[in-house]
Amino acid sequence: MKYLTITLVAAFPVGCASTMTTAGVGQTYNHVGAKVTSPNEPNWYLMKHTDPSVVFGKEYPDKSETAIANTYLFWIGEFPTGREFFDQVIESRKTFDNKARFKQLELDYETLTFKGRPCLKYSGLAEDHEDKGLDSKEFQYFKNQGYICRTNLNQTTALLMEVSHRSDTKTFPQNLNNVAQEFFNNIELTTY
Repeated sequence: MKYLTITLVAAFPVGCASTMTTAGVGQTYNHVGAKVTSPNEPNWYLMKHTDPSVVFGKEYPDKSETAIANTYLFWIGEFPTGREFFDQVIESRKTFDNKARFKQLELDYETLTFKGRPCLKYSGLAEDHEDKGLDSKEFQYFKNQGYICRTNLNQTTALLMEVSHRSDTKTFPQNLNNVAQEFFNNIELTTY
């Protein structure tokens, strides 16, 4: 279960975004288990597009501010109930948390049905100290929100859908929150 690690690595600053491919406004990208639409506003770049994943990065005038919208398909194992599935996802997220880099300040989970599938909705706020260590006074706030849902492929895989923001402020920008909701709503879970 490398999804958290990949999500965090994908959240690197997009200061070199001008060398990346423009994602296009509302352009569709397919990967195994999902059809994903790029955010419906300019200045988003396609950072990665593979069989299990698509990652978009947002360019801001202030290069210290970044946003990422991504999906990632991963194997979770076979769990007969939604409760066991959710418990495993939460436990796995704890296992892959980089405690030397991130100081988690808030983390909320909610179980629900989204896109007709059992899902775990989450949001979090953390200090990201990068490689300086938690004792460092230098950090940025890493805010994320998303869903982890069982896929339409089978009962053993899940799809992470996340939008994250890194900046010097604790608040998730309202305009990015609107982009996130539209991004999530436009994702289509597929059987291929």
